[in-house]
Amino acid sequence: MAYTVDILKELVVTLFFVSYYFIEFWFYTIFPGWKYKKDIRGETVLVTGAGSGVGRLLAIQFARHGAKVVCTDINEKGNNETVAELVTVASNPDKVHGYTCDVSSRKEVYNLAEKIRQDVGSVSILVNNAGVAGSCKYVTECQDDVMEKIMKVNALAHFWTVKAFLPGMLRRNHGHLVTVASSAGLTGGPKVADYCASKFAAIGFHQSVALEIRAMESDVVTTLLCPGHIRTSMFEGFKMRFSLVPSLEPEQAVDLMMNAILKNQEMLNIPKVLNLIIPFMTWFLPAKASLQLSKFLGVFECFDDVKPEVWSKGD
Repeated sequence: MAYTVDILKELVVTLFFVSYYFIEFWFYTIFPGWKYKKDIRGETVLVTGAGSGVGRLLAIQFARHGAKVVCTDINEKGNNETVAELVTVASNPDKVHGYTCDVSSRKEVYNLAEKIRQDVGSVSILVNNAGVAGSCKYVTECQDDVMEKIMKVNALAHFWTVKAFLPGMLRRNHGHLVTVASSAGLTGGPKVADYCASKFAAIGFHQSVALEIRAMESDVVTTLLCPGHIRTSMFEGFKMRFSLVPSLEPEQAVDLMMNAILKNQEMLNIPKVLNLIIPFMTWFLPAKASLQLSKFLGVFECFDDVKPEVWSKGD
């Protein structure tokens, strides 16, 4: 009898908090300006893939908000350019650091972590942003080594960075894990099987780690970012016959991402229409109906003119 009463009490408390968080979610969705933005001055932020594109813009935003920023990229020239730009916007040039690292290499990541601890200190915000484009070919035409590299950079690298930096956050009971994934990790697409698989993996890893952090009752927070197409060089040439989801300018996308990070938002799909389109296409419509609509919209041909420069030498 006492056990039944305890279960009923726990159920009542659970339903109360479920209702509370449901109302909180929709309140801040309708009135986003009311949610408090945290102060990251004094935080140490590590941004992977900071040498160009979204990574560079995120690093600039963190520097403008007063954080100490550590930039890393396999592209030494691009990373140095980012560091040079950050020096001009940071409140103190000593708050900017740069390291060359191939995040797909477990050894390089662990060595990097040790260097950062010695040179800069403890990382309190980890932004897993580094990524490479898919082959943009049918899976039967993709080269094995290219597919393997895509998985290593876009997914496995997150394993190594999280294992290197999350333990310190947990010990201090303070930190923020940010994963820059993609809407391609929420639904598949033709000619990007390798890319979608890597982003599905990154999302699954992030969500699992987030649950582990909650199970430990730690105050470390997590943010999963799933943007749609961003007009960068990564997928230059992407086009849809009729697009239900508008492409984003890099600066626009990063502003929205940064807003989510500062508000400790658990997940962000941008543009917001993705919150409707993906469930509609993948769960509401029957499979055959979804395929027919995809064909009409031009999904089957949207990557035909994309030739990722990163794989041009190997293809």
